[in-house]
Amino acid sequence: MADRYWVGGTGSWTTISTTNWSLFSGGASGASVPTATDSVFFDQAGTYTVTATGALACLDFTVSLGVVTFSEISSTITISGSLLLASGTVSSWTANLGIIFNATTSKTITTNNVAIGATTFNGVGGSWTLGSAFSVNNGAIDLTNGTFSTSASNFSVTCALFRSSNSNTRTINLNASTFTITGSQWNFFTSTNLTVSGSGATVTMTSSSTKTFSGGSANWGAITLNQGGAGRLTITGSNTFANISNSYNATGATSLRFTSGTTQTVSNFTAAGTSGKILTIDSSTPATAATLSQASGTVSVDYMSLQDSTATGGATWYAGANSTNVSGNTGWVFTAPPSGSSNFFLLM
Repeated sequence: MADRYWVGGTGSWTTISTTNWSLFSGGASGASVPTATDSVFFDQAGTYTVTATGALACLDFTVSLGVVTFSEISSTITISGSLLLASGTVSSWTANLGIIFNATTSKTITTNNVAIGATTFNGVGGSWTLGSAFSVNNGAIDLTNGTFSTSASNFSVTCALFRSSNSNTRTINLNASTFTITGSQWNFFTSTNLTVSGSGATVTMTSSSTKTFSGGSANWGAITLNQGGAGRLTITGSNTFANISNSYNATGATSLRFTSGTTQTVSNFTAAGTSGKILTIDSSTPATAATLSQASGTVSVDYMSLQDSTATGGATWYAGANSTNVSGNTGWVFTAPPSGSSNFFLLM
């Protein structure tokens, strides 16, 4: 185990070049290329570019000084330790420069508002906790093995895709953070050996194109699933949510589609349209309903177009006076709730 310091300004980090590596901060170049047991430090003043080439590796990765651009040529960096990008030290990180975290113990990730490349967590027994908001530059976060936690500080996460569709032992601790999914998938299609923890989190899916929340029939009771974009949001599997909401109703019409024959169990349901901005709810197979279930209370929504939806569970489901009963609906009451009804959630 040793330390490697980047020297000489702009240069290429490859699997063989020793031109920009030193044994000491500001020292002479010529040190061997970092391996998975060597921590790397970028601590020189000035503005420069590091171009990564090949399958690179290190232990801890720290940028503490200067203004650095990280570029790439067909490269990934496997980090076996922690990642720290001090505030203001990284100008940009090319989207195609991906990172694989493979630690088998507890590590931290602090990026300080720098969007990094596609990220994979794949360390058996590993645990990664955020030290700042975390953003992936137009790419995916893959949780293959280990634990990903936003920390008790509830740091936000932004990425195009979040995936963990395997049967390895893995945990996602959502805490009360906001996950913004800008692309097409939240894909936890397989929930075998998956643990979900946290409370008060929101997963908002903002794409203007069609998108899918594949929950793997897991208990997502820690989160509010929010339709935040114009593109239809399809929910697959029978899942449990704290709430299903629709913030896009402030902007325009949109839709929710549920896989036929599935049941979404909610503590609250506040997904609604607004005047001129209808929310359409239907199932994936015409004339075959999907079910929404809330145990008690009164659900009050409005400006809906409903088809093939069963509302049940003990709550009274009011679709509102401005909603349309297309066909195949059961359990919905197409009026506003009586005056004085309690325990209802109204979005207008």
